[in-house]
Amino acid sequence: MKQVIFIFYLFIAVTMGFSDDVTEKMASFLSMPKTDVQICINKTYVKIEDLMMLDELVDENVETMDIDKSVLKVGCLFACLLQKKEVMSGAYINLERLKEFLDSQTLHPDHRYIVERNRILNTCTDRVKSKTDECEVTLKFILCVTAEAKRLRAPFKDI
Repeated sequence: MKQVIFIFYLFIAVTMGFSDDVTEKMASFLSMPKTDVQICINKTYVKIEDLMMLDELVDENVETMDIDKSVLKVGCLFACLLQKKEVMSGAYINLERLKEFLDSQTLHPDHRYIVERNRILNTCTDRVKSKTDECEVTLKFILCVTAEAKRLRAPFKDI
């Protein structure tokens, strides 16, 4: 699954640090101006340490987990980026726009991949729809997508 979801790409890119190169790659991947990406980074004050805490949360129940304020900043960063991309409005993730964006980024669409990707997106959107804080919505959505993709790959680890 080369292109699981652009959120994974962002997570990996952000964890490498906020150099101009990473900011540029994020902007390129999201098809948005580099200044917009930098605005979101500056607005949220996210540090590498904040991002590292995400890994600890992946296996927790998304609907009941307690979120540390420093990790919540990561959710705010992704919320800002998704809002600038018009995939998110307030605390609402526009699932159709997200799917359209992901489809536009997929060079060689595989029907099975798209079906499974959409199932994961639908599941995770449902899990966060009752939340009203945009940072919490985005963070829990990212964690859900990560956990679902991990769970999906688990049976195939030894193959």
